[in-house]
Amino acid sequence: MKLPIPKEFWETARRSPVTGTPSIVYYIWLIYSVFFFVEPFSRGRAAYWAGCLAVYIVFVSLIVILNFTKKPAQRHILLAALAVLGFCVFPFNSGASSFIIFSAAFLPFCVASISIVLPTLGFLCSGLLLEGFLLGRRPTHYAFSALFILVVGGMDIFVAKKNRMDRRLRMAQE
Repeated sequence: MKLPIPKEFWETARRSPVTGTPSIVYYIWLIYSVFFFVEPFSRGRAAYWAGCLAVYIVFVSLIVILNFTKKPAQRHILLAALAVLGFCVFPFNSGASSFIIFSAAFLPFCVASISIVLPTLGFLCSGLLLEGFLLGRRPTHYAFSALFILVVGGMDIFVAKKNRMDRRLRMAQE
């Protein structure tokens, strides 16, 4: 028995419109969100766990929706939502900085202009540094995350550019 699933779904599921990689590879990166669960393990309270799980469900939902969204404006909104989620949850769980890192990682795949990507990465990095400082956190809680925003986002600029060039080359060969 064949399920009545549109052909477009399977084509989208095979390759992520965001990164251009096979969709399963897109979700492998979620392993880095494990840092979000370090604090719940150390605190061990059921209510805190429940709150973190609820936030994580929202995070994964945003990632999945981002994977299936083709319109650039919607992608931009979803990336902003990932970053806002990270900034909002960071005061309660410093592992939420991984949400901001995810938004920085996907940014170059969603925005082709380096003149927009670089200032946005700087804004995300500065915002995390400022928030960590204002919260009185130890610099190790936020400085490494800010560095990862720059490193991951910066490296992905080149990966995204290569993916775009490969996509154009494949289209020209067809």
